[in-house]
Amino acid sequence: MSAHSRLRLLSALLTAVASLCGTFGVSALGNYNHYLPGGSVMVETIQQGTGAGVGSGSTTGTKVLYYGYQDHLGSLTALVRERLNGNGSISRIVADYRTYDAWGRLMTPADWTEPWTGSLLVTDRGYTGHEHLTDFGIINMNGRVYDPLTAQFFSPDPYVQAPGLWLNYNRYAYCLNNPLIYTDPEGEWILEAIIIGAFLNVAIQGNTGNINTPGDFFLSMGIGALSAVAGGFAGQAVAGIVGTIGFWGGALTGAAGGAVGGFISGSGNAWISGRSFSQGLVFGLKGGGVGAITAGLIGGVSGGFLATEHGGSFWTGKNATFHEVIPKTLAGKIEIGEGMDYSNKYAQSFSDEYYGENVLGVNNLYANEGSLPKGYTKKGDIVYSTQNKPVRGTTVYLGTGKGSDVYLYKSAFTSKEQLYFTMGHEYLHAGFNHMGLLYPDSQHASISKWELYQAKIWGFNELYYTQRYMQFKHFYNPVYDYGKLNFFVLNIKPW
Repeated sequence: MSAHSRLRLLSALLTAVASLCGTFGVSALGNYNHYLPGGSVMVETIQQGTGAGVGSGSTTGTKVLYYGYQDHLGSLTALVRERLNGNGSISRIVADYRTYDAWGRLMTPADWTEPWTGSLLVTDRGYTGHEHLTDFGIINMNGRVYDPLTAQFFSPDPYVQAPGLWLNYNRYAYCLNNPLIYTDPEGEWILEAIIIGAFLNVAIQGNTGNINTPGDFFLSMGIGALSAVAGGFAGQAVAGIVGTIGFWGGALTGAAGGAVGGFISGSGNAWISGRSFSQGLVFGLKGGGVGAITAGLIGGVSGGFLATEHGGSFWTGKNATFHEVIPKTLAGKIEIGEGMDYSNKYAQSFSDEYYGENVLGVNNLYANEGSLPKGYTKKGDIVYSTQNKPVRGTTVYLGTGKGSDVYLYKSAFTSKEQLYFTMGHEYLHAGFNHMGLLYPDSQHASISKWELYQAKIWGFNELYYTQRYMQFKHFYNPVYDYGKLNFFVLNIKPW
C-alpha cells in the first residue's frame, strides 16, 4: 500500500469513535493502555510540564486521552487526541504519526524514505506494539531484543519449536524472515510456525491439484497444522531425553520431529486425495523418512555448533561447560571465609548438609587447587574459563545420561553465603542438564531468578545478582523452573 493510500485509510479511521471497553495495561513509561475492539489502543497520559507537550496545550496534571490506530501487524501508526473548541464542539487532531520499513525500523512519516531518529512522543510502543529503545535503534520484544536494521535478534531463540520446518533452525531470524505477515509477540513463537505449516501444506496440495473443494482446503490446512504441532512435540519429547547439545542429540531431536511431521503430512495428504489406507501409510513412511533425514541433519549441525561454542565435543556435547561468571574487577588474593576450608572434604560436607546427599545430575564435586576443567586456566587465585572469563564454579556436561561434574573455585569460598549461592548455581546447571534442558541462556534465566530472590531475602550482594537477573530475564521459560529441581528460597540462613 502506498503512503498516500495509507494516509487516506488513516483519515477514514480517524472518524471512528470508540464506545466499548476493553482491557487495561501499563506501559514502560507509566502510561495506561486501554485496548479497544478492533485493535485500536487508547493511551491515557499525564503531561509533566506546562505548555504544548505533544501538541496538546495542556498544563501540569491535565489528563489527555489519545486514540491509537494500528495496522494489520498491530504496529502503532497514529495517535489522535480530542480537542475542545471555543464554540463547545470537539475536534480530533493527529498528535503523532508512526511509519516503519518492512522489518520494523522507524521511518520519516512524510515520505518513508529515510530512517527516523527522533524521540517517541506519548508512548514508546511502536512496531507490532513492542517497546522501542530509540537511543539504540533496537526493539525490546520482551523475550529477546530485536535489531530492525539487521532484521535479527541479538540472541538465538532457545527453542526449535518445529523441527520439521528448516527455517526454524536460524534461531536469530525474525518470524521466519516473513515480517509482512507474521509477528513475534515475545521473541519466541510457535503459533506462527503452526500457521506456516498449515498454509505451506495448502500451497503444496493446491499446486499438485489436490484441492478442488472448500473441504479439501480446510483438510489440507488441518493436516499441515497437525504435522507442525506433532513434529514440534515429538522433537521436544526427544530433546528431554537426549538433549539438543552435540550433533547426535540435535540430530535425534530434529529427526524425531521431522519423522512425525513428515509421516502425518504424507499420509494425511494421500488419504484426502483418495488413496487407500495402505497407500497412505506408504506415503506417510516416505514423508517421515525425508523429514527425519532433512531435519536430523539440520538439527545435528545446530547442536554440534552449540556444543563447540561451550567447549564440548561437536558430536556428543561431552565436556560442554556451564559456569558462574564473576566481576572482572575481582582480583588479587582471595581470603577464605572464617571457619571455612577450600577443599573437597569441606565442600562435600557443606553440600551434604545444605543441599542433601546425591544431588540430581551431579557425578563428582571438585574443590581444590589442582582440579580444573580442560582448557581452564588459573591466574593468582582466579580461575578463567575457555572464553577467558573469571568464574567461581563450572559444571561440565558429560553427555546424555552420564551426568555432570561440578568444579568450585577458591573465589566461591569467601563466605558461607557465597558458597551456598555458587554451589546452588552449579547444581541447577547439573539438574537442568540431567533433564535434557540444555539451553544455557534459559538455564541462567532461571538460576539468576532464584539467586536474586535469595539475595534479596538475605541481603547478600543484591546489586550483583540484580544485574545478573536483568542480563538473562528475557530468556526465562517456565519449563526451566528451579522449583522442579526442589530448589526453594530460604527465609533464614540454614547455619
